[in-house]
Amino acid sequence: MGRGDGHAMGYTSHHAHTANLGSTRAVAYAFLTGLVFWALMLFAIAIGTTLAFKLIGGKWDKRTLEWSADGSVASYVANGMSTWSGVADIKGVPGGHDIDVVIAPMLPPVYYETQPAQANVTQGGGIITHCEIRLHPVHFFALPPAAQQATVTHELGHCIGLDHSDTPSIMMNPSFYAFAGDDAQGAIFLYGPKGASAPPPPPPTSVALAAPETPVPTAVPPTPTPVPPAATPVKPAPTVAPAASVQVPAPPVPPPSSGLNAKREIAPDGWRTITWGAEEADPAACDCAAVYRDDGKGDWLRWVAGAGFLTTLDRLEPGATYWVREK
Repeated sequence: MGRGDGHAMGYTSHHAHTANLGSTRAVAYAFLTGLVFWALMLFAIAIGTTLAFKLIGGKWDKRTLEWSADGSVASYVANGMSTWSGVADIKGVPGGHDIDVVIAPMLPPVYYETQPAQANVTQGGGIITHCEIRLHPVHFFALPPAAQQATVTHELGHCIGLDHSDTPSIMMNPSFYAFAGDDAQGAIFLYGPKGASAPPPPPPTSVALAAPETPVPTAVPPTPTPVPPAATPVKPAPTVAPAASVQVPAPPVPPPSSGLNAKREIAPDGWRTITWGAEEADPAACDCAAVYRDDGKGDWLRWVAGAGFLTTLDRLEPGATYWVREK
C-alpha cells in the first residue's frame, strides 16, 4: 500500500526531550529503571521468544490520550485510534495535545523524496510525554483515501510506543498493508488487552465447584383448568389455593479438570478472560502462551511462557480473573 514513514529506528522527538523530574536522583532512578526493563526486553527478543513486534523504548503512563488534528484528517485520527483501542487498553479522545497531527513538511532526517508522513515522539525515562505526527501537504494527499487512513494508523502505532516491524504485510511494517495480529500483540504487550483494567464482573453462577445439597422432592399440584372467556365477567367458584411448588435445580456441572471454568469474553487474536477455578497453581498450569492480571494500580502482572525473567505473576489464585493468550 506504499512506503511507510521516517520512524525506522525508533527516533525520539526532533524537539528537545522534556523530563519534569524534581532532582538528579529522580532522573537517575528513572533512567536506570527504564534501562533495566528494556535490556531485559532486548534479551528476550535475542533468545528467540515469539515477540514479532518491536518497541521504540517507552510507553505512556496513562490509558486515555487526547489528540488534536486539522479537520481534513480528524476522521483518519479517530478511526486510527479506534483500531488500536479495539485490541488494547488504551483509547484516544479529541480535544487535547498528547498527540498533535499537523499538516507540514517533514523534519530531517527524511528517508525518501515522497515520504508522506512521520511521527516525532518525545520521551524520557521510558515514559512517552508527547507525539507529533506530520502529514506532508503534497505527498500525503496524493495517496488514495485507504492509503491515507493506513498512513495515519501506522503513525499512531509509533505514538503509542511501537517501532517498525520486520514482519511483512502488517501495519507496523515500513511498507504497511493492513492491521494484523502482530500489531495487536505489540499494543497489548504495552497496555494490556482491551477493557482489562475495568473491575471484573462477579464469578458466574452457572458452574458449581462444590456439590449442592440434595433437593427435597415436593408434590407439584395439578394445573388448574382455565376459565373460558365470557362476554361478562364471571366470578369463579372459590377454590383452595395450591401449595407453592419448588423448582428442582438442574444437576451441577462438574468443573473441567484444567481449572479454566468460566470463559467470559472472546477478545481479538486469541485473547480471552477466564476465572481460575482450581486450586492455587503455577501459571504454567493454564497451558497458555501468556497470562495477564490487572494489579489494581493501572498496570499488569505478567507471565509469558519461556521468558521467566519477565515474570511478575507467579501464582494463579482460585476465583481470580485473568487474561490468557492461547498457544
